[in-house]
Amino acid sequence: MTTQTLTCFKACDIRGKLSVELNDGSGFVRIRRAMADYPEVRFSIEEAQGGVWTVFEQLEGSQPESIAEQVLALLKSEVLAKQEISQRLGQKNISGTLNKVIRELLAQGLIEMTHPEKPNSRLQKYRHRRATQ
Repeated sequence: MTTQTLTCFKACDIRGKLSVELNDGSGFVRIRRAMADYPEVRFSIEEAQGGVWTVFEQLEGSQPESIAEQVLALLKSEVLAKQEISQRLGQKNISGTLNKVIRELLAQGLIEMTHPEKPNSRLQKYRHRRATQ
């Protein structure tokens, strides 16, 4: 079980989707309401070390798909540029993690470039390797 402890000043769930400031006294109530959308995450409030802590625990068997799995699933059905992949994953910009995942998938031969002779082309797109065979 993965446990993440955060201070009472700002709380984020384990995927960074929930962000609640706790400066007006209603923060814990708002967090409890928002956490109803994440049944795979257990939320609790604990007193410790002279303060209040929020604890988020990801329940067993509820691990979200890895970015690599999500990228492969996207590329199975269509050819996409990095920016398009990033947007479909819900990111505002192309992250370092996404760049790393794409490099690893290329090295493993699971995806391929549409313009391998120009790897840095602004027109570069990626496709699932099995989709072309």
